[in-house]
Amino acid sequence: MEDSAGIINWDSFKKNSKAFKTGKPCKWAYVENVFHQDFYDKLYATYPKWDKTWDNPSDYARSSQQKMIGIPSDYVNKDHPEFSKEWNKLIKYAASEEFKKNLSEFTGWDIQKAEYMSFMNSHQGDFSLPHLDGYMDCNGATTFRLQMMFYFCKGWEKGDPGGTYISDGEDESKIIFEPYNLDNTMMCFDVTSPEAWHGSRYIVKDVRRQALSIRVL
Repeated sequence: MEDSAGIINWDSFKKNSKAFKTGKPCKWAYVENVFHQDFYDKLYATYPKWDKTWDNPSDYARSSQQKMIGIPSDYVNKDHPEFSKEWNKLIKYAASEEFKKNLSEFTGWDIQKAEYMSFMNSHQGDFSLPHLDGYMDCNGATTFRLQMMFYFCKGWEKGDPGGTYISDGEDESKIIFEPYNLDNTMMCFDVTSPEAWHGSRYIVKDVRRQALSIRVL
């Protein structure tokens, strides 16, 4: 495992741990200054470029394109040539004991592993209606527990739609919180809660919302 120093600013998570544990109507938190700045700038500069090979959703209720990464443990002993040195380092770090330990302290849960990762790119005209994530397989086993959305958008203007919000039920007019800054920030929530309604408003400007989704079990 590579040296983990200088990747994630865990002090920012510690400051928001209580907010997550006491969040309503589900456990959720918004964290700023997620990565150490030098590392973040390199991630931002090498965020994968969108092209027509990205997967388009078939669900009528959402339209954000994705580039699948898979399970972080698959990348521990190798680099993916499509991604930069920094992205490979982050993917490997998500499979580390240190990552699990710090997330366990942040959530108060016994975090087992980062189960799945993907890049998510939204642009003008994209949206996601309020919804609940399916977190169980066909046998009723929990497939993931925590949804984390890391943002890589410099110059995002406060009030602009596109960040993943938490809402009070299946009603976009009842948004409880919507991220106002998508530059080196993270939104997360407990998907096992029946109250974990979330989505993203229709993007009206010619901008790109660059994000990394990590699902944690």
